[in-house]
Amino acid sequence: MMSHFLSQFLVGVLLLLLVSLGPQTLVQGAAFSTKNSRVFVSTPVSNYPKRLVGDVMSTNPICLTPDMSVHDAMATLLQNGASGAPVIKTETTNDGKHKKKRLVGIVSSFDFLQQEAFEGALLPVEGTEQNVYKYVHAARKICGQVVEDVMNDNVLTVTPETPMREAAEIMTQHNLHRLAVVPKGDDELVGLLTAEHVMKDLMHIYQRLPPASDDDTTTSDGNTLNP
Repeated sequence: MMSHFLSQFLVGVLLLLLVSLGPQTLVQGAAFSTKNSRVFVSTPVSNYPKRLVGDVMSTNPICLTPDMSVHDAMATLLQNGASGAPVIKTETTNDGKHKKKRLVGIVSSFDFLQQEAFEGALLPVEGTEQNVYKYVHAARKICGQVVEDVMNDNVLTVTPETPMREAAEIMTQHNLHRLAVVPKGDDELVGLLTAEHVMKDLMHIYQRLPPASDDDTTTSDGNTLNP
C-alpha cells in the first residue's frame, strides 16, 4: 500500500514538474494519456546521457552513531532538517593513517515515532518464530534508549556507479526515502541519496531536454498538448 502511494506520489511530482516547465519542455515523441483512470507519461529520456548516483548524492550527509541517545539523535535530525540518517562507526584503517566511516545501520523518523505510538502497548509473544522475532524487534525499538536499539541494521545500499534510474526503482519498490551509498564490496559510507536528490535530477534532465515541435506533443487520443 505504501509502495503504491509512493509510486503515485513520484508520478504526481513528475506531472507537476512537466506542467510547471510548460509544454515547450517536452521532447520529440513525448506524450501522456489519462485513459482508464491511469496516467501514462512517455519521453525519450533513454537517449539522455545516463546519470549516476555519484553525480547526484550528498557526499557529507548528517550521520548518527550507535551509542548516541535517542533524544540526541532526534535533536540532531530536527536541527538539520532531516527525517533520517545513516548510522556509522568511525574506525581507523589498517595503516593507521585514515579514518573510515563504516555503515552499520540507518534510521528514519518512523523508527522514533514507534516509541510514541506504541508506548504502553502489550505485544503478544506467541505464534511462529518469525512473528515472535517481529514482536521482540518492535519491543526493542519501543524501549530503545540509544540509536542502536531503534536503527535498521539490514540496510539497502547502492554504489556511486549505480544508475539513477536503478536507484529510483529501488526506492520506489521498497518505499525508501534515502539510500546509503558505499563502494562496491565495501561498507564505508561515501554518500547518501535521498528522494529530494531524485526529484532534483528529474528537474535537471527536463530543463536540458530540447523542445518538441507541435506535431510531436500529442496524446494517445490524437489531440495536441499545445493550445
